[in-house]
Amino acid sequence: MIKRFSKNGLPLKITAEWTNDDYYNEWYNDLICTNVQGWLVRINGVKFPRPKMMNGELDYSYRWTLNNNEESKLVAVEKALREYEQN
Repeated sequence: MIKRFSKNGLPLKITAEWTNDDYYNEWYNDLICTNVQGWLVRINGVKFPRPKMMNGELDYSYRWTLNNNEESKLVAVEKALREYEQN
């Protein structure tokens, strides 16, 4: 767990995990499998990146798809912190 402080001075509990998930979508009676790999970051239990709106529905499959290494993990955490501070 990574511990940092927000711009307001509040403590943040940050976890980052590499995920490798399969998502299935129905498309004209066919199931389409989409494999999604990338970093999923949680700040105080809130998942980042936040879901994006795709075709009128929330898409929870979005990830920061960098490499699976420590440097990429830190980049994903920094992006999550920026998104967290904006909201």
